[in-house]
Amino acid sequence: MRLFFNNSWHGEGHNFYVRGGLFVLKACERLYRDGVPMHLTLRSYLPAEITTRFRSFLSSDAVTVVDDYLDWEQYSALMNSCHVYLIPAARIHVYSLLESMYHGLAIVASDGWGIRNYVTHDVNGLMVAGLYGRVSWQDDNGQLSEDYRAMFSDNPIFEESLYVALSDLVHDDAKRRRLATAAQLFVRNEGSIERFNSEFGPFLDRILTDDYGTEAAAAAP
Repeated sequence: MRLFFNNSWHGEGHNFYVRGGLFVLKACERLYRDGVPMHLTLRSYLPAEITTRFRSFLSSDAVTVVDDYLDWEQYSALMNSCHVYLIPAARIHVYSLLESMYHGLAIVASDGWGIRNYVTHDVNGLMVAGLYGRVSWQDDNGQLSEDYRAMFSDNPIFEESLYVALSDLVHDDAKRRRLATAAQLFVRNEGSIERFNSEFGPFLDRILTDDYGTEAAAAAP
C-alpha cells in the first residue's frame, strides 16, 4: 500500500507539523517495524529535528522524500501512483483534501475542525478522532478557536488510532477501494463547478436580503 503525505506548496516546516506530519511518521514507522507492506511518500521539506529523530526510517526503502518543486503534471502523476492520502491535520485543508479525492485516493484524516464537512467516517474516508476540541474547535457562537501546540509533540493515543486505521486499510483492500471510489464520486458530484455556480449566486442573494446583509449594504460606500 502506497501512502502519500504532502505539506503546503511552500513546504514550510511549521506546516509539516500542523498537517500532522509527526503523527504520520510515528504511525508509519511502527507499520514498517511490524513488517507491514507499505511505502510512504512525503512531499515536504523536513525540519532538521525530524530528519534526526527518524533518520533510520527515512533512510529505509519504505520512504521517499520529495522536497523539490513539482509542476502540476509531476504532482498529479505522484498522487496517481499512491493509494491512500494522509491528512491527520489540525483543521481542514480544503484544496488538498478535494484534490486527493479527485485523484482516487482513500482518505485518512483527523477529526479537526471543518473536515467532517467533506469526510464522512467509513463512507468516503476514515476520520481519526482526538484533535477536535484540543487543537481546533468551534464555540457556541460559531467562533473558531485554534491551539496548534499539541501538533508539535507526541500524541500516543492519536498515533495508536492512526496506526489502527492504516493497518485496517492494508489488510482490507476492498474497503480501501470502496472508500476511494466514494471519495472520488463525492468530489465530482458535490464539489463540481456547476454545483458551485448554481448555489453561490442564491447564497449571495440570501446575504443581501437578511437583516445583516441589509445593514451591511446600507453602510457600504
